[in-house]
Amino acid sequence: RGAGAGWKPVWAAWHGPEGWEDGAAEGQAAVRIGAPCGGPGYPCPLATARARLHVEVYCPPYPAPAHGAVWSAGRQYRGRPAEPKARARFRVGDVDVPVALPGDVPAGQTVRIECDRGYRLSGPGPAQPRCGPDGTFEAGATCEPVTCSAYRPPAHGVVVPAGPVRAGEAVAIYCDAGYFPYFGPGETALDAPPQRSSPW
Repeated sequence: RGAGAGWKPVWAAWHGPEGWEDGAAEGQAAVRIGAPCGGPGYPCPLATARARLHVEVYCPPYPAPAHGAVWSAGRQYRGRPAEPKARARFRVGDVDVPVALPGDVPAGQTVRIECDRGYRLSGPGPAQPRCGPDGTFEAGATCEPVTCSAYRPPAHGVVVPAGPVRAGEAVAIYCDAGYFPYFGPGETALDAPPQRSSPW
């Protein structure tokens, strides 16, 4: 089993049981492939013998974007789950294949990106990136802050800050000298926020 990984034998093959290694492979797990012939009455010319190995491809866990999290297999995580500094690898013909680990995602499956409160999905990438047949994920969406456009100041007043603000932030309205806040006929003085004089 590998990440760009995972194997299972097709035809005649030998592999060590789970938890065991091939002692002739210098500490590395191995698989030996034998052709589906060679028994009594069924000769197998070595020059033409063939065998097949089916490799299941996996992607390492998708890294969560800044200000967001990833859902995979019913579990949520942030950042990227810890993994060994170097994955075990084995060769299939001329291809170097990393061995899959728990938490890896099979090729063809997706994960889901969610953004923190005050942030939203952005970018050309999808919210559910897919693990590709080459063992890598397509680039997914990122999380950008939600912003409101600049608040329009009332007549005879100013707004601080004057530019766009992020979701959850507030602006303050100050009246010019000689003017006082007016909260409308539906509000009483008890409902109104405290008056503020202009900082200028």
